[in-house]
Amino acid sequence: ISGIGAATVHAMRDWVLQTHLLAALLAVLAVAGVAHDIPAYKAVNGVVGVDTYFGRPPATDDEQVERFSAVKRVLQKTVGEGGVGEHASVLVLPENTMNLDDPALDFLVDSEVLRPLKRAGKSAVIGKLAQGQTGYLNQAAVIEDGEIRATVDQRQPALLSMWRPWAAEHFPLDWSRNTGFEIARGRVGRVLVCYEEYIPALFMLDELHGGHDFTVIMSSNWSATGARLPEVQRLHSLGMAKMFNRPVVRAVNYPLHMKN
Repeated sequence: ISGIGAATVHAMRDWVLQTHLLAALLAVLAVAGVAHDIPAYKAVNGVVGVDTYFGRPPATDDEQVERFSAVKRVLQKTVGEGGVGEHASVLVLPENTMNLDDPALDFLVDSEVLRPLKRAGKSAVIGKLAQGQTGYLNQAAVIEDGEIRATVDQRQPALLSMWRPWAAEHFPLDWSRNTGFEIARGRVGRVLVCYEEYIPALFMLDELHGGHDFTVIMSSNWSATGARLPEVQRLHSLGMAKMFNRPVVRAVNYPLHMKN
């Protein structure tokens, strides 16, 4: 038994080492300016990621209202003729796209998000924030038939900027959280949120649990000043996805200045 255990530990150590080396290699290639030679994620039939250029999260009531209008415009363009989601059944929007939990915004949630999706015959996975019992939660909301059917919580928030147990605005971490969800007639996905793209162990945990058809990645690089750091982040998750031959749908929010 001990020999088998030692062999297993040795194999896992090599696997983790190879994972880190692959991610590092892809990152180096990106910084070196040769990322155009790196293949893209393996696509998921009928599921598309919708990148946005909203910039920072809304900070005032007026900005909250404008964010809903902006999301509605994005949805209309995405599902309209020639849009990337015209023939898709599921749309994925980035991390912390909007506030879906404030009762004062219920009318906007319904009129600008839920009803337009239902009229278009689309399901969606949309990033949002929530207030939990021990702090904030970075979540993915699963929307079907015009209703929020489920939520998935981020496991590992960014250290210091989000995971700060000494602060009032704290995002607790929990690697045991279930990241799986069902959508579009029983298809199963698993969610990774932003900072989690940098953590190979979380990819491996998802593959260990298995049972999913694809991975949803939602991120927000709203504070980026250039394209290189967002590209390094993308290449980390790309390396892991290719290692497991896992189809991925990724949606990212960028600052407005990166739109062109």
